[in-house]
Amino acid sequence: SASSATTFNDAGLTASTTYTYTVYAYNDVSCTNPAYRTLTPLSASVTTSAPTNYITASVTGFNYDIIANGTGNATALINNDLGSSRALVSADYKAVAGNAAPTYALPSTGTIASSATTGLTFQLAGYSANNALRFDTQGQSGTLTVTTPKSARDIYLLATAGEYDATITVQVNFTDASSQTFTGVVIKDWYDATTTNRATAGIGRINVGTNGLEGDATNPHLYQLPLALDAANYSKLISSLLITKTDATALVYPAVGGGIPAILAVSLNASGALPITLQEFAGYKNEKTNVVTWTTATEVNNIGFEVQRSIDGISFAPLSFVQTKALNGNSDKTLHYQFTDVKPLAFNNYYRLKQVDKDGKAAYSSIVLLKGDKMGSPQIIALYPNPVVNVLNVMIATNEKAKGTLLIQDVNGRSIAFQPYSLSIGENTISFNVNNLTKGLYVVKMIREDGSTYAYKFIK
Repeated sequence: SASSATTFNDAGLTASTTYTYTVYAYNDVSCTNPAYRTLTPLSASVTTSAPTNYITASVTGFNYDIIANGTGNATALINNDLGSSRALVSADYKAVAGNAAPTYALPSTGTIASSATTGLTFQLAGYSANNALRFDTQGQSGTLTVTTPKSARDIYLLATAGEYDATITVQVNFTDASSQTFTGVVIKDWYDATTTNRATAGIGRINVGTNGLEGDATNPHLYQLPLALDAANYSKLISSLLITKTDATALVYPAVGGGIPAILAVSLNASGALPITLQEFAGYKNEKTNVVTWTTATEVNNIGFEVQRSIDGISFAPLSFVQTKALNGNSDKTLHYQFTDVKPLAFNNYYRLKQVDKDGKAAYSSIVLLKGDKMGSPQIIALYPNPVVNVLNVMIATNEKAKGTLLIQDVNGRSIAFQPYSLSIGENTISFNVNNLTKGLYVVKMIREDGSTYAYKFIK
């Protein structure tokens, strides 16, 4: 029979998961009776891709300027090269004002979009200062410090090597003093023919001694070095990268190994890490209100924050929702938030954040306690719905057992309904059937055991 192809789409799968599909052929019309299907089905397994959220990481610790930019002799614009008096060059370089711009060069913006991985970009350091971590000799090391510590699933180093391939060791340090080490990381020569992990090509170079521009659409090139963190480290904050050259320095080109490595930028795949990195969560009293503040260092797929309050630090209820300030829910910059509780409880106020991300998952912050002025007094904390049609719910909070009476009064102070209450510690809800009330403004008045009162307005 003639061959044919059938396409099947399976949506809603989980990332980084292997699924096995089995296809049976039937020779009956209904395709339901197992007795009529083939004994040897077709079977295939597919593993879904890991989630990605690429962000650039700002780092310090570069030790040399190897990128010629601006106008003038290259020797005056850099302080080192990648061997054989060759260095990288920027698109704005001119030996003499009025010269044509280089045909092949690094972009003047310093932004490199990976040609190997969609969505992955790197941001080079400024071309007029040290912009590379470069090593000459075996055992030489340096540290790139992450300006704002971040959590990630993968680390990508933008690097290249002059004279020949180079080998390095990378120790990833976390803020909790733990680390993960990658050994035998090879950086290919910038003119090597391999295309594996090639981030960009045709970036040009300069002969430092003559100001001569070199390169073509293929050479030289930069590589992205992927470092996959252990799952146990996804939620940890990366503080620094200790990088060491481990192979001997080549004395004569060509040589096997021993090239001059240069690391130019760091980017991260933040997917799989914590949805947010919460730097601070605090609160303070401001006259009759309570103010809670928080600061995030990073946000990944974040929708926002539900501010919750509790009287006992155990049972929390939502107060408000604060939308994220991060563009599309993602940010690698410090963001500041604030919420004001205009009607705090008269006693203990416990606050926490419920962070919600785009796939519906939630994470909770630590708890902040702001003490009230009237410890032990029951207080109405909510009336709902308001306006009301049939049943009015009165929510009362207290941190000790209490008794009293609730009254419903009209605007003239005339009592229309009353109900004694006996409260347990925490939040209590008392309901009134107000279906027979005429439309208008009313007051719920709480009369405590000590004779003090508390009133709350509602609309029918």
